[in-house]
Amino acid sequence: MNRMKLFLVFGVVLGLAFAPAMAEIEDTVQRSFEVGPGGLLSLRTDMGSIEVASGGSGRLDVEVIMKARTDDASRFQEMVDRLRMDFQQQGNDVDIVVENEERNRWRDRNSWREGLRLHFRVTVPTTYNVDLKTAGGSIGVEDLDGDVKAMTSGGSLSFGRITGTVDGKTSGGSISLDETGGPVDVKTSGGSINIGNARGDVVAHTSGGSINVEEVYGSIDAKTSGGSVTARITSQPQADCRLVTSGGSVTVELASGISLDLDASTSSGRVISDFEVAGSGGGSQRGRGYRTARSWDDERKQRQLKGPLGGGGPGLYLRTSGGNIRIKEMGM
Repeated sequence: MNRMKLFLVFGVVLGLAFAPAMAEIEDTVQRSFEVGPGGLLSLRTDMGSIEVASGGSGRLDVEVIMKARTDDASRFQEMVDRLRMDFQQQGNDVDIVVENEERNRWRDRNSWREGLRLHFRVTVPTTYNVDLKTAGGSIGVEDLDGDVKAMTSGGSLSFGRITGTVDGKTSGGSISLDETGGPVDVKTSGGSINIGNARGDVVAHTSGGSINVEEVYGSIDAKTSGGSVTARITSQPQADCRLVTSGGSVTVELASGISLDLDASTSSGRVISDFEVAGSGGGSQRGRGYRTARSWDDERKQRQLKGPLGGGGPGLYLRTSGGNIRIKEMGM
């Protein structure tokens, strides 16, 4: 029996060694447009990943890279011919639409491995706005002086330093953002969210993954169904802040002088604060071992903390169903 298994394994390995590698055919479509700063790129595609870079001014360059795993040139051309590419320009704005007539149809049993794949490389002026949408693929936007809107049905989203607003949605993938000067609204149905420096308000929702916001100057609404939530609030929010997870810890770090109305609760864990919460019905902990007179006598009170921080202000709503809640003072 062991000898038979050995022969079978040897046969499989030998067959793979001498099997011909699947060839790949590639072709490229290129377009260039004379545009001024402050225009808008609108790109809609049925398939493919999108990569946007910025540099210089006065030109918008588009490169559509088409690939397929086949050694049949006629088959490849047949797939390319079923693409409809439409490039339109109006003033400083450029509109691109790419549709695949066979996106939802398999012509034969080999379609899954011979399928056409697209990748868009776009260079826009440094000051420009983009609105991107793909039915399947990742989207990446490098540093840009403008507003960014990006949506994909499956793939990650990544953004560099964006001076304007950022609106990103994906049905499955992680989201990362280095820095933004405007409001942020990002949502994913499955993946982590990482945001660096956000000068405006932040909305970050995921159905499964951790959320980390390194620095936010406005209000924040962060919610995940599974993962930890961490955020640093560095200036006084003008609206309520919410950090919520169904499974994980919640950690919020506050700059000194910030005033908020705290409402923190965990179903299985503890609420620990570097700040004394005046008049709270629960426990508070500050620095090394500070406790209010009523703090840890009741297990229920260990899991809840409610009251004003500083002089009070907008709400700071913290919730987790499975983990600790930590309210930290920045620099401690």
